[in-house]
Amino acid sequence: CSSDLIAARVGPRAFLIAGPALAGIGLLLIRPKPEGFHAITDLVPGMTVLAIGLVATVTPLTSVMLGSVPTEYSGLASAINNAVSRLAALMSIGSIGLISVGMASATGFAHVLEVSAALFALGALCAALLIANPPAGHQLAPCDIAALCRDRPGVQPALASSPAAATEPSPPQ
Repeated sequence: CSSDLIAARVGPRAFLIAGPALAGIGLLLIRPKPEGFHAITDLVPGMTVLAIGLVATVTPLTSVMLGSVPTEYSGLASAINNAVSRLAALMSIGSIGLISVGMASATGFAHVLEVSAALFALGALCAALLIANPPAGHQLAPCDIAALCRDRPGVQPALASSPAAATEPSPPQ
């Protein structure tokens, strides 16, 4: 994929800083209003920037995570990544009531968007301070392998060197 080629050239760090920053900006572009809300002008621009930010973040993050563990632990690392992702989603949904202070209104939703944007900014800052591009000669997990490790329903393909093994489910052990 094209982001893999760019990440190989500039490293994942730029994506892990720019992606969350774009996602936060996208959230701030969403303008909830109690009356006169128009999806095309008040929602779509922010959702588009949010989506670009998330796309720029997810695969490089998975690639960095898989590249940071020995190959024999890549399945475990992928499982932990998926579990943390699910837990984060559940915690964010569960926190909406606390963040909006119980106000199911445009004002409460705007507050949720602002807090979420601040958390994305914090993520970008953490990436800027804590993530380093891998040293020269160190391989990140390829984009197609990182994409296979995303959480999705159904049988997960085996990670193997042969193309046929990567598309067939592993036999039970």
